Amino acid sequence: MSDIKFIPSVYVITNVPGRPYCRLERRDDIHRDVWAIVDSSFNLARDNIWEWEPSPSGCRDKEFISRTRYTFDEAEQQILKYVIAIARAADPLAEME
Repeated sequence: MSDIKFIPSVYVITNVPGRPYCRLERRDDIHRDVWAIVDSSFNLARDNIWEWEPSPSGCRDKEFISRTRYTFDEAEQQILKYVIAIARAADPLAEME
């Protein structure tokens, strides 16, 4: 029993502007640090654009994977970057206060 490990593979992210929530999902396998920021069938890309995720997985090209996959730390930073960009777009004067 001491060999049993619990490894998180999905986190729910709440309070994301314009979305009730999204998920941070482990991709590939549990032994690698590869994550996607997901809302339904869309992934948040590095340019803060939600991209439709082709299915099945064999339809995803290397460019899509490079735009939408992160280490866990990169994913945390990307979702924060997205939230800040949305907040600034909604109130461009807020950062001047």
